Amino acid sequence: MANESCWFAPITTIFPPVCSGRGVCLDVPLLPQPICKCDPDWQGESDFQVTNSLLDCQINVVAIRALWCIFLIFHILFTAIVEAPRLRWLWKKHQTVVDKHRVSGKKYQIWENKGLFSVLPYLTIGWMSQFIFAIIKIVDQNYKIGNSILVTIFYILWRTTFVFAPDTFQPALLASLLKTERNLDHIIEQNRKLSLVHMVVFSSSSILTIIPMVVSEDPFRPIVGTVSFVIFCCMASLTMGALAIQGYFVEKRVQKILTSSFAISKDARTAKVMTKIALNQRDVVKGGLAQAFIYGLFAAFPYLWNKHDYLVPVTWILANFQIKRCLDSLIQENGSTNQTSEAARGPVVPAENLSSVDIDTDGSKTKHIYGLTLDPLDSRTSTKQGEEAGAA
Repeated sequence: MANESCWFAPITTIFPPVCSGRGVCLDVPLLPQPICKCDPDWQGESDFQVTNSLLDCQINVVAIRALWCIFLIFHILFTAIVEAPRLRWLWKKHQTVVDKHRVSGKKYQIWENKGLFSVLPYLTIGWMSQFIFAIIKIVDQNYKIGNSILVTIFYILWRTTFVFAPDTFQPALLASLLKTERNLDHIIEQNRKLSLVHMVVFSSSSILTIIPMVVSEDPFRPIVGTVSFVIFCCMASLTMGALAIQGYFVEKRVQKILTSSFAISKDARTAKVMTKIALNQRDVVKGGLAQAFIYGLFAAFPYLWNKHDYLVPVTWILANFQIKRCLDSLIQENGSTNQTSEAARGPVVPAENLSSVDIDTDGSKTKHIYGLTLDPLDSRTSTKQGEEAGAA
């Protein structure tokens, strides 16, 4: 017999109020309250176990599968066209540094290359976690974050590697930019601590995805799952807002330092670096604020609490663009950053005044920028190239 009193529906739906309008609420003998009987291709199971098919019918299985198919295609193509050429170039430069240290009897470990090391976990562990997660979601919609240990682990791995990339890259970038300046160590240290706090808080929020699996509760009263999800969204919103603040902080500090340097040197390359860093950091600010706003909405409006399934594939697509910005900042091309051919052949990094110089055993000078290495330059070649760049 039809009924209008499915308990959770008034909290998570607006119009119509029963089973999201995609099912009927029925009285079933021996059950403590009426339950939803969903229409075909609709279900009530949600991430974090906020609802289940006893309470709602808000998830369109076909739409979710389509979103994950779109993500998987994008994931593969974006990696092949955009990320792989950049990563190959960065890895080639890393091997150049390794070979030079080997000749001099030294070792150069991957974690010493802070730029490459910051993105490598995401492009390996994170990438594979996303790939497997998407396959599972396409095959079976019953695997949810917070009720399936398999997809929950892959989700946690992705979140951890995702936040590791910008929160290790930005401090290394700022330290490299400021290392030749005096009395600015406190700025470097403040930025490093801010990144560490952001990384710890963002990563620790992933623990909330496990709580609904280990805490037993009444399926008709999923309070634990609901509270876990709301706290999760609040923490995500705050930490992404903090990332935007950090991007703003980096931009302003770098612009101040490089403006002073440019006022003295009038180096055209310094002006180009200022522009590129400003654009990059403003993208970080916009991306951070956008995600903070979205997660804030999901935390504030009960209607969205059991619809996190729709959000994940969209945010994962956006996350790839943030990693791309990190790669582009590492490469620092002279001119526009072509996603394929220019990155593959190895762009020129113009930031000579932001680099350090090591003396090799043969007397030549090797320049290091953000953990990367340019071709060996002696003082005459460096001067000549500087004159050519200024003339250009």
